[in-house]
Formats: sequence, structure tokens, C-alpha cells
Amino acid sequence: MAVWLVRAGSQGQFEQKFLQDKKIYLTWDDLNIRLDSLSNREDLIHALEEYYPDAKYKKQTNHASQIWPFAHAMQQGDLVILPSKTQPVIYVGTITSNYTYDASAQNPFYHWRSMDWQQNPVPRTHFSQDLLYSFGAFMTICRITRNNAEERIRRMETGGWQPETRNQTTDNQASK
Repeated sequence: MAVWLVRAGSQGQFEQKFLQDKKIYLTWDDLNIRLDSLSNREDLIHALEEYYPDAKYKKQTNHASQIWPFAHAMQQGDLVILPSKTQPVIYVGTITSNYTYDASAQNPFYHWRSMDWQQNPVPRTHFSQDLLYSFGAFMTICRITRNNAEERIRRMETGGWQPETRNQTTDNQASK
């Protein structure tokens, strides 16, 4: 099972919608195309060029590297980390559906996956600094793998989201 970082808008403006709707959304403005009909990333890049003709190719490839996994790599049972922009907590949830496209949805909520959010968010202080650095990644959507993150986060989940201990972090880094 993978662990994904997903942001709810650059300023967290969609955070409550994600939580209330029990979904994560791919919030790229105006991107009203069925992503699961594209056979590869190059097709996605060409589609992005049509939707955003003023963007440079490097930006299109960067966006494709974030958009593609939402429709093609995320799986039911994967964890999602949603750092709050409004309080010092991390929302954690499990993906419970396949990718869904709704052409009639309000912009930018055309693309979504259902979520089972943990009842309570996890305080940021429960995570080691290296994980927090990963959660601070510049990207809107990315898989968190550095420093054995998936195993460590799953261990925290199993332990009821108690703070990661120094020994756990040291042991994990020593095993790399």
C-alpha cells in the first residue's frame, strides 16, 4: 500500500470540501477531460497543452507527473496525507474508490476518489521532522517514499497515531 500527499488547494481553500465530501479531488482549474481514457503520460501532456497552451513544456510535464498518478497509480487501500493549512494537524485517510470523472461537476471538482478519513487529525508534532519535510513537498500530489516513510506511517497508524519515537526513526534510518 502506498502513501500519497494530496493538497486541498494552494491556500487550503478546498480542505473542508475534501473532508465533508469524504473525497480527494484533483483541483486543476478547467481540466474537464476523462483522464482514465488516456493511455499514457504523453497523451496527457498533449491534452494539457490544449487546455493550457501558454504553459511551457517543462511545466506541462511537471503537472502530468502529478495528475497521472491520481487517475492511474492510486489504489483503493492507499493512505492519503492531507496537511492542513489552517491548523497544525495532518488529516489521514484511506482511498475507498477507483478514480471517478464527472463532466457535469463544478470546476475544478471533475476528478475525485472517495475517502475514509480518520475521525481525528494527527498533530504535526507526532511526525518526525523528515516526514514533515516530505509533507511540505512543493507538489500538489506525490507519493511519499523517502526515509522508509510508508512503513513508518503504517506503523504509526497501527499504533493509534501516537508520536513516532526517536528510536523508531533511528532504527528505520539505520536499516536503509
